[in-house]
Amino acid sequence: MGNISFGNSYLILSKFKLFPKYTKVEKKANELAAKYQSVLDFENSDAYKKYLEDKKYFASKEYQEDLKRLRKEDAKEALEALEKRKKDFEDFGNSKAFKEYIAKKNDPAFAELSKYKVVFEDDFQGNKLDTDKWTTHYHSGIDTMDGAYALASDFAFPTDGNNIDVSGGRAKITLKSEKTVGKTWKLPYGFVDQEYNYTTGLMNTAKSFRGKYGKIEAKVKITHSANASFLCYLGTEKMLPHIDIFRIEDNKKDYSSGSLWGKSYDAHQKAQGHFSGIDFAQDYFIFTFLWGPNKMVWKINGEVVNEQTAGIPEEEMFLTFNLRGTGEKIDTPAAMEIAWVKWYQAAE
Repeated sequence: MGNISFGNSYLILSKFKLFPKYTKVEKKANELAAKYQSVLDFENSDAYKKYLEDKKYFASKEYQEDLKRLRKEDAKEALEALEKRKKDFEDFGNSKAFKEYIAKKNDPAFAELSKYKVVFEDDFQGNKLDTDKWTTHYHSGIDTMDGAYALASDFAFPTDGNNIDVSGGRAKITLKSEKTVGKTWKLPYGFVDQEYNYTTGLMNTAKSFRGKYGKIEAKVKITHSANASFLCYLGTEKMLPHIDIFRIEDNKKDYSSGSLWGKSYDAHQKAQGHFSGIDFAQDYFIFTFLWGPNKMVWKINGEVVNEQTAGIPEEEMFLTFNLRGTGEKIDTPAAMEIAWVKWYQAAE
């Protein structure tokens, strides 16, 4: 099984499902955002504000009283000015610009967009990672271990930012073949020194932003290698709960998503969505995760690939991108490129 490109879409043969290419999805999103901004600009214009004031005035008792008084006083100039004001009001309401504004505002897509506001984002401009937004090591929540360390299951040591490059409007995490010694968490000893043949990187929002519910989107491309795991997930200092927004592992065509929950990791529950058939190393893909109190939804390039109603976290969580080494032999380099990421929450 594999995938075939059809101009603006990919066909996943194992699922017989069409996925639009990210370019089509991104173009549509940008056009909608531009439409949304034009509506906001129109509503913030002096002409529209005056229209709303006049609309309120001409529907009021005050207008009727003013009109009656001016007629009684035979105040011709004032009456002409009032009539002109009303004509200008009516002309504005019948104008092409106003009708276009109403059409845009009544668009169902606009209504969907207006539900959200961006609470965290990065498009990786410049030539270095914004460390006010991103922490570049695992976050244990222990102040005394505020630095790089590996988990017992890591075969590549996640350096503290050394394997993350920002240029050309993207952040690139690279798993390299190079020896290093780093701290590793091993029970029952705690942190011990260990030698590694590979280094890698990770980045999370543990110190800058945590959220509960909303929509998370990221545009990501991978350079695949065996025994490398490409992860985007939500978590806390504890092992559970944990949500995989995407997990692409040994087979570059294997995708999974879902959540783990429970009182202990040894007895946790999990639910996953999985499919195989599309080559995630061939292009960028836009991964979307919708997190509500009763339902979670996963999308790729706008198409739903997983839904879940069990194990929905109720605490604030932070976002992580992690490229892990998962085996002793890794055909380096492996890489994960993030072009942009956004976290939306409900607009007030």
